[in-house]
Amino acid sequence: MKEEENADIHGYEWKVQTCIRRIEKARFADEDKLLIKSYLKHVGAQGVSRGRVFKIAWTLLTLRRNIDCAFSGLPSSLRISE
Repeated sequence: MKEEENADIHGYEWKVQTCIRRIEKARFADEDKLLIKSYLKHVGAQGVSRGRVFKIAWTLLTLRRNIDCAFSGLPSSLRISE
C-alpha cells in the first residue's frame, strides 16, 4: 500500500530533473543557477511535494529568463540561509 501512495503517476521526478538540466544550460549567471538549485533543495528537504518543487523550479527558470535583474543581486534578507 505504501508504494501505491508514493507512486509518481504524473512523472514529477522526471519533470524536476529535466527542469534542473534546463537551469544548468540556461544563459544566465552561474550564481543564479546555484541559488535556484539550492532553493529547490531547501524546499524539497522541507517535505514539499515533487509536483510543487517542479512548479517552483519552472516558475523561477521562467522568471530569470524574462527579467533583467539577477537573483544574486537581491538583498540578503530575501535569501534563504543554508
